[in-house]
Amino acid sequence: MKIKLVLLAISLLVMLSVSIAPTSARSQFTVQQYQTQFQWRAWASYGSWSYIALNSPVSTEYDLTGKVLHMAFSFAPSVIDLEGESSIYVYDKASGLWIQHEGTIDYRVPGGYYDDFAITSYWRGYLKFNGSPGEGTFDYGVAYQWVYVYLPESDTSVPNTLQGAQWDPVMEAWLIGFSIYIWTSSPYAGTIPFQFVEPVPASDYNPLDL
Repeated sequence: MKIKLVLLAISLLVMLSVSIAPTSARSQFTVQQYQTQFQWRAWASYGSWSYIALNSPVSTEYDLTGKVLHMAFSFAPSVIDLEGESSIYVYDKASGLWIQHEGTIDYRVPGGYYDDFAITSYWRGYLKFNGSPGEGTFDYGVAYQWVYVYLPESDTSVPNTLQGAQWDPVMEAWLIGFSIYIWTSSPYAGTIPFQFVEPVPASDYNPLDL
């Protein structure tokens, strides 16, 4: 797979890994798009983006069955203890958007900046197609990512390793990353100022109205 969601030295790739009953109406397609990422990670000071990548050509593979789009995340280089990588988008008739079924991806990154912490990343977002989802109807999409380490505030190993780490009293965990991804069918020319929002409530798929 070719879509890259940069996470430190980790490239998060989208790959299809879904099993569908043979009786389901089903189609598979690949979307070619541009990806722009606004990223903060806790090896940098909190309050501004530590990395911005504009208009990287990527592709994403989807499996459509009824009103549900299936896809899955994987990492390269590999991570360990990976759970929750499957994800779906469900069509919302009122908005005309395909809204991500929010969840978490858990994993460890051996060595490096993350020092083998157990990581939980929250995901939220949506996709917009002009008509039925397919290879040529993709318009744009947004994804939010929050990266946490669930250790108590009294555990100083996280801020000692990642000096920009922030204690989040809402999530009761150490915040070590926040990203916004913009996917577009043509090059993206906008900018997004750093503005942190909590990953709750879970029903808010687009908290910054992007």
